[in-house]
Amino acid sequence: MVDAWWYGPAFGLLGSFTTMIGNAAGPVMAIFLLSVKMPKLSFVGTNAWFFLTVNYLKLPLQYFAWNNINLTTLAIDACAIPFVLVGGDIGIKIVKWLPERAFRIFTTVVTIISVFVMLLS
Repeated sequence: MVDAWWYGPAFGLLGSFTTMIGNAAGPVMAIFLLSVKMPKLSFVGTNAWFFLTVNYLKLPLQYFAWNNINLTTLAIDACAIPFVLVGGDIGIKIVKWLPERAFRIFTTVVTIISVFVMLLS
């Protein structure tokens, strides 16, 4: 099934849709990237690029259609920058430290937990 021509586009559509309606595409992307057996560093990089691209594409809707970007939200976002940088640094160190198998198990467990948390919310 992973080799089917529709597999990647289906997950791309599902990931884009779920991130657009509720910033909930993390589990969708994790399932896809795990299913294609992507190595951990490629997994993390692909995930980062996917969400960077999708979130930039969402900016016009956020600003023009939903009017939820203003000076107040930008100031709050600016306050988060140090935490994003520290979290990113810690995440890079953890991913490099974890063996491939442990990374896959951890990602699978966290994905399952996040799905249940979202379903119960």
